[in-house]
Amino acid sequence: MLGCPAAMGFAREQWYVAAFASEVGRVPFKRTLLGDPVVFFRTAGGDPVALADRCPHRGLPLSHGIVEGDTLRCGYHGMAFGASGACVHVPSQATVPAGMGVHSYPLVQKSIWIWIWMGDPANADPATIADHAEIGLERPGYEVTEMFRMDIPGNYQLLHENLLDVSHISYLHPGLLDDGSVGPARTDVKFAPDRITISREVEEVANQGTAFAFSLEEGKRYRARSSPGRCRRRSA
Repeated sequence: MLGCPAAMGFAREQWYVAAFASEVGRVPFKRTLLGDPVVFFRTAGGDPVALADRCPHRGLPLSHGIVEGDTLRCGYHGMAFGASGACVHVPSQATVPAGMGVHSYPLVQKSIWIWIWMGDPANADPATIADHAEIGLERPGYEVTEMFRMDIPGNYQLLHENLLDVSHISYLHPGLLDDGSVGPARTDVKFAPDRITISREVEEVANQGTAFAFSLEEGKRYRARSSPGRCRRRSA
């Protein structure tokens, strides 16, 4: 597109939500992340595993195979791969070739999500995963329910921009999530080395859409403070 700068490459040294925890089980599950075909499964003990979805022998996607114990067995020649990605069994011979294996991605399951590290495994620090408590996902007495996943045929940067600037709610979704007060509200922008936070505080009367979305009383005035991924509401 004219006047549009070239898109940045993927930021690989980051944690990403790879799947709902409920999506990963004892049947191989595939998903493409940052251009990488990845296969997920759970060990006999329930631990989630993510491997490169390509057998190094003949290139068949490992997602076409079967899970046996703690291994994923290729559906072509039966080679079995463990959670580390190393090949642990070759049915047609007594030994396993040295170095035979596939890339294993670090995973962490938190709340309803499975997070994946797409960069160098040596740099995967679970402490850098987004603070779930900060956005209200680990509040005592609250229950988190998975809703839906959207496939968006566009550059990921556009999605980040969309969620950072929620002023569009008043104009793109009129009457659906606010009474028109979000768009003109003043914003509080904070910068940190690893994040940008944009929040705003508004007073609004809960219309039918807002009341339904946030379990509020329709027609009642509320004060709301919102930021991307978080919306905390209380009576005015």
